[in-house]
Amino acid sequence: METNKRRASERLMGDMLCADSVVLRGDRGVTAYGCRRILHYAADRICLSLGKRKLSVTGEGLICLSFSAGTVAMEGRVCGVHYCADVCEKCPFCVRSEEDA
Repeated sequence: METNKRRASERLMGDMLCADSVVLRGDRGVTAYGCRRILHYAADRICLSLGKRKLSVTGEGLICLSFSAGTVAMEGRVCGVHYCADVCEKCPFCVRSEEDA
């Protein structure tokens, strides 16, 4: 029993520390890890570069609380979180490449 608890705890810590992760806090907040830059910032959409992938958070009243050491904390009414490839036709803000900035 103790071994199973320890393995589960180790797996959870590994997940928490891995880059390119997202933690949802209900529909009121998102924390993204492994972020390289903020590509688009508006009250209804925040788009982030995670290297080869992009992350788009949609909602209402979104604000960036902090951006430090690759971690972005956002609050507001979260309606969706969407990962996409380097070029994502569904999100015009994510199409922007690293060189465009």
